[in-house]
Amino acid sequence: MSINKFPHFFSKSQNFKQMKTFTSLLFSISIMVVFTQCAGSQFVNNPPFVVESVTQHQLTDSNNNDKGTLFKIALKNVDTNAISFEKIYFNNKGTNVLMALTDENTLITAKFVRNISGRNLVLHKDPKKEIGNKPPVLVEKPPFKMKDNEAVLTYTENGITKYFKLENIKKGKAVIQN
Repeated sequence: MSINKFPHFFSKSQNFKQMKTFTSLLFSISIMVVFTQCAGSQFVNNPPFVVESVTQHQLTDSNNNDKGTLFKIALKNVDTNAISFEKIYFNNKGTNVLMALTDENTLITAKFVRNISGRNLVLHKDPKKEIGNKPPVLVEKPPFKMKDNEAVLTYTENGITKYFKLENIKKGKAVIQN
């Protein structure tokens, strides 16, 4: 059956116009999605809380071996009903945070733990002998670029995820953790 036997609304020019309209609509939606995603990852300059101090402490064991980094962030004027803190990103790693309330302020802590225990991998030509091998733990990469002395605190305010850049992080005393 040739195309000429169909009614006039299936003509080639009509199909071309419909395809052009569909392509334009799809392109417009794609552009809007890209710009919406870019706008969502911008940093907040004036957060709804006050940063009192930001310190990082080296975590060590009793033999003074480096085990990672402990972050402590002291905040004031935090409306805990409207804000929840989620993650912190530092040195190209991300981890969840813990929040503790004191009489004077809100304390946010996070641990970046290094896996220094040697993994005993079994490499053998017989794959059955490699069954006990565990896969490596994947490190969460931050969705943005940071300098060495910067961290990014992720929080949700009224259901919207926001990012706040922490700069000039002070180095505190080493903390022994077994």
